Amino acid sequence: MGGLAILILIGLYIAGTVWVMKVQKSKRAKIIALVIALLIPSADAIIGRIYLQHLCDTEGGLKVYRVVEGVEGFMVQGGTDGYWVKNHGYQFSEGKTSTGKVYRFSRQNGEVVIDENVVSKSKYLVRYIGKSGIYSKSIHQSEKIDNKEILATYTLFAFSGGWAERFLAQFSDAGIGSVAWCENIPRYPEVHRNAVVSESLKLAGEE
Repeated sequence: MGGLAILILIGLYIAGTVWVMKVQKSKRAKIIALVIALLIPSADAIIGRIYLQHLCDTEGGLKVYRVVEGVEGFMVQGGTDGYWVKNHGYQFSEGKTSTGKVYRFSRQNGEVVIDENVVSKSKYLVRYIGKSGIYSKSIHQSEKIDNKEILATYTLFAFSGGWAERFLAQFSDAGIGSVAWCENIPRYPEVHRNAVVSESLKLAGEE
């Protein structure tokens, strides 16, 4: 049903554009009417993508402010399944349950085990910050727990489209979403968000 509504709206817009062009007496007026009709639904979409590129170039990507050496582990906001211990060699990673209790994955005798209801020993926190809007912003960040010092960030921007794109998206099953991301830009650095950890929280014994 949503797809049919979109087709009807597009058809009405095209029909209206054709009618406006027909009532114009001069060729120049017809061309101006056509240009305006094309710009109305697309101008802010084009400008929006240009601004997205600016955001990605100036604020996006990986930024490392300070590197900490000899890190054994850290707290992961939102919880962890032991990924950093199992796959990247950290001695431990911690998370919190919905009730605020701390649990810890750690490597003991060559195996990864989980201990629940422990006292946190993490000095560092890795977390995700999401900000919505026409230009949404996703930030993966590492920081010191005691003074909130930011060690590194990986920032990704996304653009939800011009007004016409957002309007038409309301009729789709998926709803309004992003139509362009920093990662779509060819020259955007191909750095994974995990680099926030690997580049700022260096493993104990790692050179």
